[in-house]
Order: sequence, then C-alpha cells, then structure tokens
Amino acid sequence: MTVRRDLTFDILKGIAILEVVTHHVLGMAARRYVEEGTGGWLLVVMLNRVLHFAVPTFLLVSSLLLARSLSRHDEPNWLLFLRRRLLRTGYPYLVWTALYLAVRGWNTDLGLTATLIWGKAWYHLYFLAILLEVSLLFPLLFLLLRAWQPDFRRMLLMAAGVQGFVYVFNYYTRILPYPGSSALFFLFPVVVGAWLGLNWQAWHRVWVKWSFRILQAMVGALALYLLAEVLLLSNVSVGRQPYFTLFRLHPALLLLYSTAAALFLLRVAQD
Repeated sequence: MTVRRDLTFDILKGIAILEVVTHHVLGMAARRYVEEGTGGWLLVVMLNRVLHFAVPTFLLVSSLLLARSLSRHDEPNWLLFLRRRLLRTGYPYLVWTALYLAVRGWNTDLGLTATLIWGKAWYHLYFLAILLEVSLLFPLLFLLLRAWQPDFRRMLLMAAGVQGFVYVFNYYTRILPYPGSSALFFLFPVVVGAWLGLNWQAWHRVWVKWSFRILQAMVGALALYLLAEVLLLSNVSVGRQPYFTLFRLHPALLLLYSTAAALFLLRVAQD
C-alpha cells in the first residue's frame, strides 16, 4: 500500500528555502547597495536578522521526519539508519568539501580534520556537518524520548535545560571553538522535532493548547534578539549591565525565536 505524501513538510521546507535566499540577498544588499548607517540600511539589516530561522527549521523538520519514520518500527535497524544518513548526507558533504578545497588549492587554515569536523571548507558547508552530528546523536535521543514518553511541557523543559547547560558549559570551557557549527548548539529544535515525530497525531491538540504561548515566545524572543542586534550595531559596550546579560542570552533568544517560528510555520503549512 502506497503511503500518501504529506505536503505539509514540502511546504515548510519550501518556505525555509525561500527564507535562506531572501536572507542572503538582504545581507548582500546591506553590504553593497545601501549606505551604512542610514535608515534604509538599518531596515535591511533588521529584516536580514528576522530571517534567521532557516537552520533550526530545517533541523526540526529533519528530526521530525526521522522520528516519524522510525516510530513505525518496534526495533529500528540502527545500522541501516546510519548507513542511509552517511550516504545521503556524508557522501555529498565529502564531495563538496573536496571540490571547495580543490578550488582553494587545498589550503586549510584549520587542518583537514578540523575543516571536516566543523564544515569549514566553505562557509555554508557547516550545515551538512551539523546534519551528520544530528544523525550520530539521533538514536540516543529517539530511544530516550520513546522510553520516557514525556508530554509536550516536560519535553520543552528537558530540551531547554539541556540546551542551557550546553550554552553555559561552553561559555566557561570553550570546548566548542565554533559553536554555530555544532549540533549541540541546536539541540532544542532537534529535540522538539523528534518529539513531534513520535507524537505527530497529538500535534493539533498541542497547537490548540500551546499556540498562544508559542506565539508569545516567538514575538518576545524576536524583540529582545533585535534589541541586542541594534545595540551591537550601535557599538554599545558589551561589558556594561544590563547589556552584558542581554548579549549573553543572544544565541538562546535566536534559537527560541527560530524554534517557535518553525512551529508556527509548521501549523501554517498544514492549512
């Protein structure tokens, strides 16, 4: 029997792709076509910052679809899962890394191993490196959520707690030299996506109950994130309070906004 394709995820990925294109076009416009410091420049930059939700959205959707597929099996074949992930993500990643390094004359500032780990052969390859990390972490996450079976609130608390721990731990240890190129800095949307994949039939009820809070989180986090961006553009001293705390929360605010936006767009894509 043929399983009917759910167009929700195609629509959501299409929105995210459009966001990526628009985000980069606005970034180029701010650098090349608008005079820095003018009102028009600030507007373009702020629109660029608003369109910063693509990576968490793609990760949430990927995690959701993986969990939804695996949940159909009582005992998932993890070797087959990892082999497929490596073929579908690892192979193109290695091919494109090799091509970009060849263009650069095999000049790697970080060394080949670090370049592969952090996706630094070219600036946008970090996303494939993150996807590979998610693939390695996903079996543990899936088994944990399936065994624990938390409700939506407990899952959010757990995801926020783990993500907060990673942020704080890395702040004091600097164990991740390029945190934006690590799946550990995107655990929140990955966990949310995995939970949705395991509980897809409950998504409508969750949205009805949580929609107002999700929208509140999206708007509130975006407002504080944009405030931090304006202050950074204004060269405000990052060591002064309350700016110090705001800047420290900057990545968490972006991730909260992006994840809430992904959930909102997921619901939009269903209608």
